[in-house]
Amino acid sequence: MQDHPTLTVLDFSNSELKNPNKNKLRNQGAIAIVRGILESTKQGYSVLNELNLAYNFLTADCLPYFAALNDPDFIRLETLNLSYNALGPDTFRLLKPMLGQVVNLNLSNTKLTNMSMHDL
Repeated sequence: MQDHPTLTVLDFSNSELKNPNKNKLRNQGAIAIVRGILESTKQGYSVLNELNLAYNFLTADCLPYFAALNDPDFIRLETLNLSYNALGPDTFRLLKPMLGQVVNLNLSNTKLTNMSMHDL
């Protein structure tokens, strides 16, 4: 992200599960993206406002890293799409620190449960 300070949208999503060219970032790739966003704030702030990582084989293990994106003075992430990843029932609890600035959140098909809604 440091080398691309004007990047406002980052989309690594996959729309077709049978596509042989689909991205498979997994947790390691998602964590690297979050670290890049955090490092870009050394320039003042990150202008990235939309991140789409749908269908990337993510699990709840990467969510605490996303929670670090919680300073609205430096990070302006407004749209987050983590749909079609096996994030599990603790998703809202783990993302809670950064949800205050997100205005568009897509968690479709992420293994949420009725109990997950208590954390929302």
